[in-house]
Amino acid sequence: MKFVPICPVSGLFLLALVQFTPTLAGLGSGCVDQSWCTVENSWCNPSGFCRCVEGFIEIYGACYKLPVHIDGPCTEDAHCPTNGYCSGISIAKSCQCRSEAIPSSNRTACLRLATSLGQQCREEQVCNSIPNAECMDGYCVCSAGHVPAADQGSCLRMAVRLNDLCTENLQCTTLLGPTSLCVQAQARCYCKYGQVSNTERNRCYPVVNSIGDQCEIDEQCRLGLGSSSKCWGKFCVCSGGSEGNTEGTE
Repeated sequence: MKFVPICPVSGLFLLALVQFTPTLAGLGSGCVDQSWCTVENSWCNPSGFCRCVEGFIEIYGACYKLPVHIDGPCTEDAHCPTNGYCSGISIAKSCQCRSEAIPSSNRTACLRLATSLGQQCREEQVCNSIPNAECMDGYCVCSAGHVPAADQGSCLRMAVRLNDLCTENLQCTTLLGPTSLCVQAQARCYCKYGQVSNTERNRCYPVVNSIGDQCEIDEQCRLGLGSSSKCWGKFCVCSGGSEGNTEGTE
């Protein structure tokens, strides 16, 4: 109900009680009160027009909260999340993520893809741009069985046995120990110079050059002291009655 002025009588205005029926009003239409504005998240502002409430913006006749979700309608880049943009033509425009980002699981944000290990991550997929990496405790790290590449841009498979394929030393030394290395020419894990390999135990042992020095396998003694030596009781000794040279081989 509302009082409105009617025709004057003797210079006086008469007030009549008029019944207004609320009209369904879209955004930008005139309104008397809130009930006239039927668009979700709109209100009748003090100027008497239906507008979007604070924090929302009009897009194609509806009110959307900013930033607009991925695949939601837009008319300009500013409507979209950080690392997103407004894509398409005419009324078919929608928010999409830029090439260096991906949609979050709830599609409310564009998450920038990680470019190196150690970068922060909110979701697992952020680290998918780094081969063999995963998101753990908020950071991109190598998944089990892998080690960081020297440039931190990928994760390489860890060698578990001598002669396994490799491209960098860390692949060999992580499990095989510091006496191993990656021989680039063969792209395989071998023992360093001065070491003898034992593929059964999958280890590298130092060559022994003196009788009586400690050993684990016969090859340690034979490479340093000759074929007439052996490892006996954890020490290099002469075999078959040979006399030992305790000062090492010539």
